[in-house]
Amino acid sequence: MKRQGGWRAAFWAYAAVLFTLTHWPNAKLPPMAIKRPDLLLHIALFGLWSFLLVRSGYLRARSRETPRRGRLLLVPLVVAVASAAIDEALQAIPALRRTAVVDDCLANMTGAGLGWLTGIATPRLPGAPLREPPGLRPDPRGAPDA
Repeated sequence: MKRQGGWRAAFWAYAAVLFTLTHWPNAKLPPMAIKRPDLLLHIALFGLWSFLLVRSGYLRARSRETPRRGRLLLVPLVVAVASAAIDEALQAIPALRRTAVVDDCLANMTGAGLGWLTGIATPRLPGAPLREPPGLRPDPRGAPDA
């Protein structure tokens, strides 16, 4: 649990920043050389949010031996994609003077998916203790695992 403390703090701090950035009234980007740079920002912003969600461990199985572990890996993805869609829908609130459009929502979801994939695919940080998967631990009695 201690190892997730830093990830959890980073997740909540970033979630607050992301919510502020995506709901700031009448926010505009400066002109740039590429068309629709906001789509790249949507992907990056929600990718980092989803990555931090996976690393925080909030939605992870309690034990590696849990038979539902495969399904539980998908929970952060579902939460991230749903949050990305809700975040975009909230921008339709007239007082915010923002727009909620489908391509922004799809970019949010793409970022959420990429962040989730990166979070589950990357190894632990250097110095983190390594755990052997169940069934690969040597039997203390010297007998091979069955």
